[in-house]
Amino acid sequence: MISRQPSAPVEALAAAGVAATFSGWGAITQAPTSSVTWDAVQYYLVSSQLAAGQVAAAEAPYVYRLGWPWLAAQFWPADPARGFFVLNLIAGVIVAVLLSLWLRHGVAHLPVRLGLVALFAGAWHGPLRYVYFNGGYVDPPFLVCVLMSLALLQSRWPRAWQVAALTALTVAGTLIRETMLLLPASALLVGNPLRANWSLSEIRGRVQWWLLVPIAAGLAVVMFTHAVVVADTTRSFFAAAVQWIQKPPTAYLLAWFTAYGPVLAILAYDWRRVLTDLGERQHLAALLLMCAGLAFLGGSDTERFVFWAMPVIYLLLGRAFERNLAAFRGVGLATGLVIAQVVSARLPWPIPDPRAETAALDGAASLADRLYAVADRVLVIEHFHWNLWSSFGSQPFRLVRLALYLAVSGLLIWGWHRGARRAVTS
Repeated sequence: MISRQPSAPVEALAAAGVAATFSGWGAITQAPTSSVTWDAVQYYLVSSQLAAGQVAAAEAPYVYRLGWPWLAAQFWPADPARGFFVLNLIAGVIVAVLLSLWLRHGVAHLPVRLGLVALFAGAWHGPLRYVYFNGGYVDPPFLVCVLMSLALLQSRWPRAWQVAALTALTVAGTLIRETMLLLPASALLVGNPLRANWSLSEIRGRVQWWLLVPIAAGLAVVMFTHAVVVADTTRSFFAAAVQWIQKPPTAYLLAWFTAYGPVLAILAYDWRRVLTDLGERQHLAALLLMCAGLAFLGGSDTERFVFWAMPVIYLLLGRAFERNLAAFRGVGLATGLVIAQVVSARLPWPIPDPRAETAALDGAASLADRLYAVADRVLVIEHFHWNLWSSFGSQPFRLVRLALYLAVSGLLIWGWHRGARRAVTS
């Protein structure tokens, strides 16, 4: 039983403080991208069209995500970029607060929960830092809807008001991003209906069929948005899936490390009980698997897509950490993990401008210059923006980064096993 919990308002303030700290660091260190690019072009275009009373006409699938552009158009009709920035910054803080409160149901200690909030807030591609580089995307409000939905699903036998609330969240979330349908779909497994020794009829009897209501509502929203816009389908989802289905396994694995950092080694160390945790929370296992699948098929920004599963990943991390405190107490290993996580999250450095260029390795004047040029390519300190993303940049340096993550993770796991043995024999 969880005891001596701080009140929810107190914890919410603490989580907001952690979020504000990392957001402030992002404001100090990060410069915006030099030009409006990528998804932002389409979202700003749709927002400007809605502000002018026009029919939204832009590339698919961005044009279907009307919710956030519409909201920006209501308050910043002449400056959609400013609207997206402010709205996403607010949404990022809300996500941090909701994450801490949701983790109360599985992670016992407040310092651990706030540490997990810090991992979220410190991520270079997360809402609280990435927004200063490029605010034109819709992931922050989508994550708000994800966490609010997961909170509703804590109850095993939901009442009518919870069905109505989840339906409303699904409608709102689908207007923001169609992947909101993942939530009610995964929630069909609330109550853990899958059992190896059960018959199909027993499993059907345990499935929460009331969740078909929010699923139907979400599908209705998808049909509505497709009917009221003019979509340029030259670059369709299926074309992107065909294009990126050849994504190298090394790039996909690197994306998970890039999204969450070497702290994932904790899950590898405690993998048996992590699987048990997922087996006891089948709807979270389903959400994790669906996010992982879409991250592989959904396009090039794999890091952002695997980050959709961050509530599940951070819950598993928190529980695994609390179970293995004796193994994690070594100062050297703890310090090494913190340093590696800080470097992975790029806290010392901003996201470099995609247009920044530098000399080739053979053009470096001295050995020190050559070494820095290599470090710049691996860690992306000042240049080589595209090396940040697993699907872009230099393949040799992508393999170097993956090798570094695997080496650090291996050393940590080895050290924790030694620490666990010493704790048993002492």
